[in-house]
Amino acid sequence: MPRPQVVNITPLLQILQQEAKLIEKLLELSEAQSAAVIEQDIEHLQALIAEQETVVLQCRGLERERISAARAMAWAVQLPPSSGLLQIIGALPSGQKLPLARVRHHLLQLQQQLAQAQNRNRTLIENALHITKFHINLLTATALQTPAYGSNLTRIVNPAFYIDSHA
Repeated sequence: MPRPQVVNITPLLQILQQEAKLIEKLLELSEAQSAAVIEQDIEHLQALIAEQETVVLQCRGLERERISAARAMAWAVQLPPSSGLLQIIGALPSGQKLPLARVRHHLLQLQQQLAQAQNRNRTLIENALHITKFHINLLTATALQTPAYGSNLTRIVNPAFYIDSHA
C-alpha cells in the first residue's frame, strides 16, 4: 500500500495543544506553590495542590486520547502502533511535519520548565522541613535543660515546661 499523500493531523494536533495548555496550567500552579511555600501560606498551598491534582487527572485523560490518536496516525502512515511522535512526524508528508514538530518542541520545553519548577518547590519544602526540625530540636533541648543559674545544683529540678511526646 503506498504512503498516503495527506494525513489528517488535526485530531492529534488538537490533543497536543490541549496537553500544552494543561502543562502551562501546571507550571502556573507550581510557580504559585513556590510563592505560597516562601510566604508560609499553608492554606493557599493546600488549595493549589488540590487544583494541581485536578489538572493532573485531566492530563491523564487527555493522555489516553493522545495515545489513541497517535496510534491511528501511525497506522495511517504505515508505522507500528507503538511508534513515538517523532517517528510519526518523520513519516508524514513534508507539508504536515511542521505543525506537529512545533507543538512537540513546545511540549518538551514546557515539561522542562515544569520539572525545574517542581525541583525548586521540592528544595523549598526540604529547606523548610530542615528549619522546622532544627527549631523543634532547639526547643526540645532548651526545655529539657536544667537551669544552672540561681538554683541548688544538688537537687533535681523539673524542666520549666513539658513537651507531650504523644502529640
